[in-house]
Amino acid sequence: MKPWSTTHTYNFAQASEDAIAAGAALRVGDAAAALRAASGLSADRARLREMGERAERFVAAHRGAVERLVAWIEREIGSPPARG
Repeated sequence: MKPWSTTHTYNFAQASEDAIAAGAALRVGDAAAALRAASGLSADRARLREMGERAERFVAAHRGAVERLVAWIEREIGSPPARG
């Protein structure tokens, strides 16, 4: 997971906001800001390590989301008919 996000997050706005709120990502406005953010993080190894740990926790917390959604749909509307 990249530790930064651009302002163009339309298709994954909620995930981006959640990652930023979790301290797992930064929002940058353009390529120059991304380079400054990357440079700053490479100079601050403790912050980079903390962001990496937060990113790992963020990803782990959201792992299996599709399976949970499918299970919820199946509970609410039933399983699809068997194929074959």
